[in-house]
Amino acid sequence: MKPIPQIILCLSVLVLVGCAQQSPLRQGGLDFEKSVFAKVDEAGKIQILEKPEYERGETVHFALMKVGKFKKGDDGKHQVEMDLKVRDTKGKKIFEKKGVLGEGGHTELKDDTAESPTGIFPHTASVEKGNYSIQVIVYDKIGGGKAGDEGAFTLK
Repeated sequence: MKPIPQIILCLSVLVLVGCAQQSPLRQGGLDFEKSVFAKVDEAGKIQILEKPEYERGETVHFALMKVGKFKKGDDGKHQVEMDLKVRDTKGKKIFEKKGVLGEGGHTELKDDTAESPTGIFPHTASVEKGNYSIQVIVYDKIGGGKAGDEGAFTLK
């Protein structure tokens, strides 16, 4: 092969791989700092994971950090909502929960920011070992914005 076609082939592969990755969602003025995987240790403390690996039976925690700025309603409170979705490696949805927060999302937020809204997937004992993805989307029901991300994790 000549050098030019090799470069084009490499660029094509990079574009295809990049398109397969889901980029973080930031719309309507709602943004977040980063997303993290975590688990609860024996002492009940949240531990952020460098490598998102869980044993079957462990609860998966996927958090968006410092989500904001939310708009306040006429009552001075915010209205936060969250959706959660888990897919297997083939993209098949194995778990979905919409409106996770419900009335609990009608609250006052310091600096109009939700510190760490977390999607929780507790059903790992009932699924096979392997690779999965979890998606969390947070909504500002008053301001109309939304922010979300998707991350891959492994069940061992």
